[in-house]
Amino acid sequence: MARKGGQQAKPTALKKAQGNLGKRKLNEREPEYQTLTHIDPPSSLVGNIAIQAWEFYMPELINNKILTVVDIHNLEQFCNCMDYIQQMDEILKDSHFIVGKAGMKKHPAHTIRAENLRFLDKFGSLLGLDPSSRVGLIGKDKNPDKTNPFSKF
Repeated sequence: MARKGGQQAKPTALKKAQGNLGKRKLNEREPEYQTLTHIDPPSSLVGNIAIQAWEFYMPELINNKILTVVDIHNLEQFCNCMDYIQQMDEILKDSHFIVGKAGMKKHPAHTIRAENLRFLDKFGSLLGLDPSSRVGLIGKDKNPDKTNPFSKF
Protein backbone atom coordinates (compact mmCIF):
# COMPACT_ATOMS: atom_id res chain seq x y z
CA MET A 1 0.00 0.00 0.00
CA ALA A 2 1.44 3.37 -1.00
CA ARG A 3 1.71 6.25 1.43
CA LYS A 4 -0.12 9.50 0.71
CA GLY A 5 1.75 12.71 1.54
CA GLY A 6 3.59 13.35 4.76
CA GLN A 7 6.98 12.07 5.76
CA GLN A 8 8.69 9.34 3.76
CA ALA A 9 8.56 5.90 5.35
CA LYS A 10 11.81 4.78 6.94
CA PRO A 11 13.20 1.43 5.75
CA THR A 12 12.76 -1.44 8.23
CA ALA A 13 16.50 -2.16 8.29
CA LEU A 14 17.14 1.44 9.32
CA LYS A 15 14.47 1.28 12.05
CA LYS A 16 16.12 -1.86 13.42
CA ALA A 17 19.57 -0.26 13.29
CA GLN A 18 18.26 2.74 15.22
CA GLY A 19 16.50 0.59 17.80
CA ASN A 20 12.88 1.11 16.60
CA LEU A 21 12.50 4.29 18.62
CA GLY A 22 8.75 4.58 17.87
CA LYS A 23 8.17 0.99 19.09
CA ARG A 24 5.75 0.47 16.21
CA LYS A 25 5.35 -2.91 14.56
CA LEU A 26 8.07 -3.46 11.95
CA ASN A 27 7.35 -4.57 8.41
CA GLU A 28 9.05 -7.96 8.29
CA ARG A 29 7.96 -8.47 4.67
CA GLU A 30 9.73 -5.43 3.24
CA PRO A 31 11.48 -6.39 0.00
CA GLU A 32 15.26 -6.56 0.00
CA TYR A 33 17.08 -5.95 -3.24
CA GLN A 34 20.48 -7.02 -4.43
CA THR A 35 23.24 -4.52 -3.67
CA LEU A 36 25.70 -3.85 -6.46
CA THR A 37 29.47 -4.00 -6.61
CA HIS A 38 29.89 -2.05 -9.86
CA ILE A 39 27.84 -0.98 -12.84
CA ASP A 40 29.05 0.75 -15.98
CA PRO A 41 27.40 4.01 -17.02
CA PRO A 42 24.22 3.22 -18.99
CA SER A 43 23.97 4.29 -22.64
CA SER A 44 21.00 6.51 -21.73
CA LEU A 45 23.23 9.08 -20.01
CA VAL A 46 22.94 12.24 -22.11
CA GLY A 47 26.46 13.65 -22.04
CA ASN A 48 29.92 13.90 -20.50
CA ILE A 49 28.75 15.65 -17.32
CA ALA A 50 26.22 12.84 -16.71
CA ILE A 51 28.91 10.20 -17.23
CA GLN A 52 31.33 12.02 -14.91
CA ALA A 53 28.60 12.33 -12.26
CA TRP A 54 27.84 8.60 -12.59
CA GLU A 55 31.50 7.69 -12.15
CA PHE A 56 31.76 10.00 -9.13
CA TYR A 57 28.59 9.06 -7.23
CA MET A 58 28.16 5.38 -8.13
CA PRO A 59 31.19 4.09 -6.13
CA GLU A 60 30.17 6.11 -3.05
CA LEU A 61 26.60 4.84 -3.15
CA ILE A 62 27.79 1.26 -3.63
CA ASN A 63 30.36 1.51 -0.81
CA ASN A 64 27.61 2.69 1.53
CA LYS A 65 25.25 -0.07 0.33
CA ILE A 66 22.67 2.48 -0.84
CA LEU A 67 22.62 1.70 -4.55
CA THR A 68 20.67 -1.48 -5.30
CA VAL A 69 19.43 -2.95 -8.56
CA VAL A 70 16.12 -1.09 -8.32
CA ASP A 71 17.79 2.28 -7.59
CA ILE A 72 19.83 2.50 -10.78
CA HIS A 73 17.20 4.64 -12.52
CA ASN A 74 17.36 7.21 -9.68
CA LEU A 75 21.10 7.63 -10.14
CA GLU A 76 20.68 7.72 -13.92
CA GLN A 77 18.10 10.51 -13.74
CA PHE A 78 20.15 12.40 -11.15
CA CYS A 79 23.18 12.35 -13.46
CA ASN A 80 21.13 13.36 -16.51
CA CYS A 81 19.68 16.30 -14.59
CA MET A 82 23.19 17.49 -13.79
CA ASP A 83 24.02 17.35 -17.49
CA TYR A 84 20.85 19.25 -18.51
CA ILE A 85 21.57 21.97 -15.95
CA GLN A 86 25.09 22.37 -17.33
CA GLN A 87 23.69 22.60 -20.88
CA MET A 88 21.22 25.29 -19.83
CA ASP A 89 24.01 27.22 -18.09
CA GLU A 90 25.95 27.18 -21.38
CA ILE A 91 22.95 28.52 -23.27
CA LEU A 92 22.37 31.24 -20.67
CA LYS A 93 25.97 32.49 -20.90
CA ASP A 94 24.99 34.38 -24.05
CA SER A 95 21.71 35.87 -22.92
CA HIS A 96 19.17 35.56 -20.14
CA PHE A 97 16.44 37.12 -22.28
CA ILE A 98 15.02 36.67 -25.76
CA VAL A 99 12.99 39.03 -27.92
CA GLY A 100 9.50 37.80 -28.72
CA LYS A 101 6.43 39.33 -30.34
CA ALA A 102 5.54 41.04 -27.07
CA GLY A 103 9.08 42.27 -26.43
CA MET A 104 11.76 40.96 -24.07
CA LYS A 105 11.04 37.83 -22.08
CA LYS A 106 12.91 35.33 -19.94
CA HIS A 107 14.89 32.76 -21.90
CA PRO A 108 13.12 29.33 -21.85
CA ALA A 109 16.37 27.76 -20.66
CA HIS A 110 15.65 29.26 -17.23
CA THR A 111 12.50 27.18 -16.93
CA ILE A 112 14.23 24.00 -18.12
CA ARG A 113 17.11 24.65 -15.69
CA ALA A 114 14.74 25.24 -12.74
CA GLU A 115 12.75 22.11 -13.54
CA ASN A 116 15.93 20.02 -13.64
CA LEU A 117 17.09 21.53 -10.33
CA ARG A 118 13.84 20.29 -8.76
CA PHE A 119 14.40 16.83 -10.29
CA LEU A 120 18.02 16.87 -9.12
CA ASP A 121 16.82 17.61 -5.60
CA LYS A 122 14.22 14.82 -5.71
CA PHE A 123 16.50 12.11 -7.13
CA GLY A 124 19.40 13.20 -4.92
CA SER A 125 17.17 12.96 -1.87
CA LEU A 126 16.06 9.45 -2.85
CA LEU A 127 19.73 8.45 -3.02
CA GLY A 128 20.64 10.16 0.27
CA LEU A 129 22.84 12.78 -1.41
CA ASP A 130 21.67 15.70 0.70
CA PRO A 131 22.29 16.11 4.45
CA SER A 132 18.65 15.89 5.56
CA SER A 133 17.90 12.66 3.67
CA ARG A 134 21.27 11.17 4.63
CA VAL A 135 20.22 11.32 8.28
CA GLY A 136 17.44 8.89 7.41
CA LEU A 137 19.85 6.51 5.68
CA ILE A 138 22.52 6.22 8.35
CA GLY A 139 21.85 4.00 11.35
CA LYS A 140 23.35 4.33 14.82
CA ASP A 141 26.98 3.39 15.21
CA LYS A 142 26.97 -0.04 16.83
CA ASN A 143 30.49 0.49 18.19
CA PRO A 144 30.71 4.14 19.25
CA ASP A 145 34.11 5.62 19.97
CA LYS A 146 34.41 5.53 23.79
CA THR A 147 37.27 8.07 23.74
CA ASN A 148 35.20 10.72 21.94
CA PRO A 149 33.26 12.78 24.52
CA PHE A 150 30.73 13.76 21.81
CA SER A 151 29.97 10.19 20.62
CA LYS A 152 26.90 9.94 22.87
CA PHE A 153 25.29 12.78 20.91
